[in-house]
Amino acid sequence: MLSEKPLGITIEEVLALKDAVGRSGKVLQVGHMKRFDQGLQAAKLFVDTEMGELLALKAWYCDSTHRYAMTEATQPLIVASASRRKPPQDPKADMRRYLMLAHGCHLVDTARYLAGAIVAVQARLAERFGARCWFVDTEFANGALGHLDLTVAVRMDWHEGFQVYGQNGSVIAKTYNPWFYKSSDVEIFHEKDATTRRPLGADGGPELAEREMRSLQESRPERDRNQQAHVEERVAEAQREARQHAAVHIGRHDRDPRAPLTSSACRSCRTASPR
Repeated sequence: MLSEKPLGITIEEVLALKDAVGRSGKVLQVGHMKRFDQGLQAAKLFVDTEMGELLALKAWYCDSTHRYAMTEATQPLIVASASRRKPPQDPKADMRRYLMLAHGCHLVDTARYLAGAIVAVQARLAERFGARCWFVDTEFANGALGHLDLTVAVRMDWHEGFQVYGQNGSVIAKTYNPWFYKSSDVEIFHEKDATTRRPLGADGGPELAEREMRSLQESRPERDRNQQAHVEERVAEAQREARQHAAVHIGRHDRDPRAPLTSSACRSCRTASPR
């Protein structure tokens, strides 16, 4: 089964889905389509096979005030079913929570895809003139440091990408609004010969979605774990997003990432927080 992101809006929902998947023996894949961006795939291959020890990752996801004017000509018309199911509450009633779930999940997934599990976060939030900016300092299980920037919305063009620094080279990437159907621009620097390689990623359009669907149809969880976004990773992602949200109010959070989270209300935002 292929699910839209986010997999759930509470930790309990995600854990319940994980249990259901375990009982069924089926595969539940979450639609984090950026994992099928050829530029990101090239970066992932370099990080896994050539970069050596990872030092640090910086990633940013900055929505633009001009996104809808820029994508109006490319975004498909939405056809809604009369029998569609919607959550009982307005998802945008709490905009902090909504933005972390709808936009922050892409940022967290990119960081985890490239650098692995996140084991500690420390977050700050600034809110001015209708914009929100989260700066999240992270620590990965492999000892690398990270910095995540989630800003909605910047007064400029869409701004998304990452930088990865490692023992044998580095990666710099610029990712485009998905409705432009364009693979990320990625530059991979090889320290051994002081050269830079830039994969073309020519099929960044509908073929990206086709590759995602084919990966589900041909899924072998033990083989494709690094490529696909399966339910176990989404549990970890949901827990990490909750910790980031809570860290804004209660400071650094560095518990064991496997430790359970509940929906105990964070005093300021009523988002799932660690108990």
